Amino acid sequence: MADKANLLVYGVPLHTYRWDFEGHFPVDKLRAAAELGFGGIYVKEDVGGCGMGRLDAAVVFEALSYGDVSVTAYLTIHNMVCYMLDAFGSEEQRQKYLPGLVTMDKLASYCLTEPGWFRVPV
Repeated sequence: MADKANLLVYGVPLHTYRWDFEGHFPVDKLRAAAELGFGGIYVKEDVGGCGMGRLDAAVVFEALSYGDVSVTAYLTIHNMVCYMLDAFGSEEQRQKYLPGLVTMDKLASYCLTEPGWFRVPV
């Protein structure tokens, strides 16, 4: 999987400064990452995920971060959301949402609120 990460990395670095400067969100590169299996790293294979563990993912994310930290950061968030849905969602929810998330046809995220200075994931 780290070898696949290296393949993806070499197509990204030339654009990272421009993307950040212009506020561009590279959905095409994210979908290319999903084709390599990076859209559902922790997700079980029955819905298209890779079924990998945290150590495997750490190696993948480290390799990807050499190419673009911003893209890698988003991939970690997307994969965290997918994991939560896979681990704690109902079977109906898993079947409904995860196939599109794993291919990154749908993109996942979350936000933190700070009422009273406490971070509350929502």
